Amino acid sequence: MIDIAIIGTDVFEYNPSARRLTFFADILRHSGFKVACFGVYQLSKYRISKPIREFIPSAFFIISKNRVLAAIINIFLALPLALIITMSKPKVVILSIPKFEPLLLISFSTRLTKSKMIIDFRDPEEEYMLHYHRKGLSLLLAKIIRRINYNIYRRADILISVTKTMVELLEKNLGRRVLYIPNGADLRIFTPVNKALARRRLGLPEDALILVFIGGIARSGFYYEVLKPLSIIKRIREETDTKLLYVLAGPVFDNKLIQELGKFKDVIRYIGILSIKEVVELLSASDIGIIPRVGDPIYDCAIPIKFYEYIAMGLPVIALIRRESELAKIILERKLGIVCNPNDYSCLKTALTSFTDKKRLREYKNNVLEFRKYIDRNIYGVLLINIIKQLTRVF
Repeated sequence: MIDIAIIGTDVFEYNPSARRLTFFADILRHSGFKVACFGVYQLSKYRISKPIREFIPSAFFIISKNRVLAAIINIFLALPLALIITMSKPKVVILSIPKFEPLLLISFSTRLTKSKMIIDFRDPEEEYMLHYHRKGLSLLLAKIIRRINYNIYRRADILISVTKTMVELLEKNLGRRVLYIPNGADLRIFTPVNKALARRRLGLPEDALILVFIGGIARSGFYYEVLKPLSIIKRIREETDTKLLYVLAGPVFDNKLIQELGKFKDVIRYIGILSIKEVVELLSASDIGIIPRVGDPIYDCAIPIKFYEYIAMGLPVIALIRRESELAKIILERKLGIVCNPNDYSCLKTALTSFTDKKRLREYKNNVLEFRKYIDRNIYGVLLINIIKQLTRVF
């Protein structure tokens, strides 16, 4: 019998959300809990994604642009996962990034086993569905799924979310309390190594100003538009003596994109999907972390884990995001980098040019290092332990 079952639907090597859950699993085990982690395979038109080795594969979900259709199919595909929970009878089930797929059956399983259920939100998925499906049958199904999911959330024992804006949104929509536990970063792992040595190992030039992006790579869509900075980086290199290099790592979700990136081979380097150790090495080799968020206001409540990991590694940030977003407010208040609206190319050029000034770059870096102590994931792990102890009242 296990004490805690952690279910992650997005726990892949390239996804930093996996690092949040493995950290929580480790800290819970160190506190005396028996923990089992369950993940899923995901099938998209680009690839089959396999959960990291710490998570037992327990279902196979499809990923589609039609989120509503995928949701309906994945409800049925979640049956094996629900059966595992029913048979293992954990005291607590933590469903992270619920995404609506396994929610209905997992909720039913926890009622059968009388397990406590904690739901860990990263994104307001139901609001995304309504945002993208605005008419016809898709809109009707999105509203039905939203109502079902919200009724389940209201009956869950504990709700957790990672940003203040999302906490406020969920509390307003659900009419109940949502706890705030930010993502943060594991400062034990995300500690810089020697920059020169890291660059030599990765084959990166020692004299370049390196911007880094780690995450899903596509021409457009998803959360990020990684190609936006390229033309400006190329122009600055042509107009000045500054050697700028834009390094990308992560899965490519557009098969034609690699050919397009070839047009910018003098300013860009794609180095594939990295392990955690390789991520630390790449961030150590870099000077600036970039977050090229799409400009849709629906994403204002989200703070990507890559932001915390950039900060943990001492990297100032250039963020192409709306100034109304929670992330923009943190960056500007703490002077951790420069914020530009997603389509403001003039601002991005000014930002990149300003970071070529080593004194200016050092000032931002000092602010980042001062802020680093506030993003320690261990702080938030302790909060989670206390929540679970209160739920179980056994340990």
